[in-house]
Amino acid sequence: MKKLVLVPLIIIFTLGLILTGCGEEEEAQSGGVWRIIMTEGPSGSIGVPGNMMASLYWAEPMLESLLTADSEGNIYPSLATDWEWTNNHTTVTFTLRKGVKFHDGTDFNADAVKWNWDQAMAKGLGGAQFVASTEVIDDYTFRVNLTEFQSTWFISLVKMETNLGWIISPTAVQEHGEEYIDWHPVGTGPFKFKDYARDNYLEVERNDDYWGEKPYLDGIKFIFIADPIQLRCPSKPGKGTHFLPRVRWRK
Repeated sequence: MKKLVLVPLIIIFTLGLILTGCGEEEEAQSGGVWRIIMTEGPSGSIGVPGNMMASLYWAEPMLESLLTADSEGNIYPSLATDWEWTNNHTTVTFTLRKGVKFHDGTDFNADAVKWNWDQAMAKGLGGAQFVASTEVIDDYTFRVNLTEFQSTWFISLVKMETNLGWIISPTAVQEHGEEYIDWHPVGTGPFKFKDYARDNYLEVERNDDYWGEKPYLDGIKFIFIADPIQLRCPSKPGKGTHFLPRVRWRK
């Protein structure tokens, strides 16, 4: 199996803005809060997959799925470390990553995955129509039975393609309600929710208990400015969109 790729697409997207924005590369820095100026904020939920619309970029630092993919479409492990196809590619059994905690301190396990998939199937998320049933085999083994083999179905588990693969804390939804979690995400990602002000900003902070490689940054703050005239480098009007130097986000 190929080496796990740990660079979320949101970081690729925002790095692209920086590298092409003012035409200069500055020395990489660690720590601090990376402020990213955007012309609009989330148009739907950032915490409940079934309620999301164009919110993937903002949810990306906080939420994860069973699988991830690179820019060429190659699929790699994430919250699932391995998988096996059987029954003529109509059954896939996932081995789940151990030792992972949701941001609320609860355990990531097969029961949590099944709860998320049950929600996805009930809401008819893309790819769910091919799922006949799901099974918890043990705490860290989860099985999906398909109605038929679909060559493109597996990409549905990559969170930037559809919302089927996102995993959130069942306990958080049960304790606070879906409407609250819409805007207060509780996932397993390298950053966790800090604050959100509609049409103003979204702020996330480093998850020091993250299971994988820890972020360099203390946090990321998405600032929403609807007026595109304001999106300029202070010293070079009209030639870019960033205000901070380049940063590497992982140690």
